[in-house]
Amino acid sequence: MGEREPFPPAKLILGVLYAPEYPPETFRPVLAEAFGPIDFWSDAIPFTFTDYYTGEMGSGLSRCFVSFQDLICPSRLWEYKILSNRAEERFPSPGGRGVNLDPGVLTLHSLILATTKNHSHRIPLSDGIYGEITLLYRKGAFHDLPWTYPDYRTEGYKTILSEIRTILCSQLKHSP
Repeated sequence: MGEREPFPPAKLILGVLYAPEYPPETFRPVLAEAFGPIDFWSDAIPFTFTDYYTGEMGSGLSRCFVSFQDLICPSRLWEYKILSNRAEERFPSPGGRGVNLDPGVLTLHSLILATTKNHSHRIPLSDGIYGEITLLYRKGAFHDLPWTYPDYRTEGYKTILSEIRTILCSQLKHSP
C-alpha cells in the first residue's frame, strides 16, 4: 500500500483576458490584493484565437499571464477559481465582464486550469469547480493534450509558462 504524502507546492498562475477599457494597471492592484505578491507579469498578447468572448467582452482583447510569489497547495485550486470569479465582478462591461481570470496551478509536471464547465476530461474539485490538465511537461517542454485550448498550444504561451516554471524550480530549490 502506498503512503500518503502532502502534495508538492505549486505555482498559482492567472491567464488574464481583458478588454481595452481595462488595461493592466486597472486590475493589477486587485490581483495583488486577492492573490498576494506578484512575481511574474507577461507582456500583452493579442487574443485572436476565438470570438467566443466578443459578445461579453467586446473586441480587441488581450491576454497576459501572471504568477504569484507564494506557492500554494494544488488541492486548493477550486478556492482560487471562486476568488477569481469574485474579482471579475469588479470589472463589468455592457455584455458582462471586462476581465476574465483563468486560474491554474503550474507544477513541475503540468498546467492544471480551473473551470466551472463540466466535461468528460475534467475532474470535480469542489463547489462546482473542475480541474483540467491542460498541458503536460516532459522532456524539457510543454506538450498539448487533445483538449488543450488553441491559444495554450502556441509556442508563445508555452514560452511564458516555461519562464514561470523556471521561477517555480528556483523556489523549490531554495525552500526548506
